[in-house]
Amino acid sequence: MPSATSDPSITMMTVCGHPLRVRDAGPKDTEALLIVNGAAANLEVLDSLITLLAQSRRVIAFDQPGMGGSPATYPTLLVPTLSRMATNILRDRGVTKADVLGYSFGGAIAQHIALTRPDLVRRQILVSSVYGTLGIPSDPISNLVVLGHQTPAQAMCRAYARKAYGGVVARDEAALDAYEKAIEAAPPDPISFLGQAVAMSLWPVLPWLWALRAPTLVITGDEDHVVPLANARLIAALLPDAHLEILPGAGHLLLMDQAAESAALIEAFLTPGLAVATDTAGAKHRRGRGVVPLDDYRRRSDRAQAAAGC
Repeated sequence: MPSATSDPSITMMTVCGHPLRVRDAGPKDTEALLIVNGAAANLEVLDSLITLLAQSRRVIAFDQPGMGGSPATYPTLLVPTLSRMATNILRDRGVTKADVLGYSFGGAIAQHIALTRPDLVRRQILVSSVYGTLGIPSDPISNLVVLGHQTPAQAMCRAYARKAYGGVVARDEAALDAYEKAIEAAPPDPISFLGQAVAMSLWPVLPWLWALRAPTLVITGDEDHVVPLANARLIAALLPDAHLEILPGAGHLLLMDQAAESAALIEAFLTPGLAVATDTAGAKHRRGRGVVPLDDYRRRSDRAQAAAGC
């Protein structure tokens, strides 16, 4: 797996006053895809996916503060500030329009970018995505063991965590070993990881999904017990222009343990003329106004970003 010293596509850059580890791979003269990772995850977790996608397009991904190779920031940051960091990375890399992929917790950040910077987002992909407060939770035991699996108690939580993640890692010991190796290569700061959970619970996106106009592909696995399938169905139902793709036998770590299948779906969605098989029950093409004004959401976002100095 690449590191900042072995892969020239990985560099450190300062964003909103914070040093971040950023990977900028693939041909620079192609449409850019920004990947916003999930809680506790680092660039190593998505290495295979990024490598596959970067064969045909520019891929920009980063470690959030306290994750992977990015130093921790205290107090930890909320969704609006993490969103501003992501858009500033694009700005500093000369990208004026991009496709945006949000994975798990990163899905809430991706949605926030699309709501507050619609001029920047061409298309959106939400994978095993949450949407902040009001999400449909997993069972408490799954939450606890997944949290514990990212701490020194990893070995104790291993057997239960693989069941919570579901999919390939639940059936294949080697796949779980690979995930643990990726996390251990650049483990999360525990306080920052907790801060991500707090950020997720303090910032609701759900009431404003009606205003997210970017064409969106929603991907989930039917064995994901961390972010239950009902969340993906709800997101796809509320977005004005969404396609829902449910991968049989896939779990929460599908971007890692089913990287080839995930990359093929993403590439098909982002490439004009390629068909994407869709779950028609989740595909909606609705227009209209929501009950919560979008201007209020953007004002709250601006206040949060200003308070964080970003």
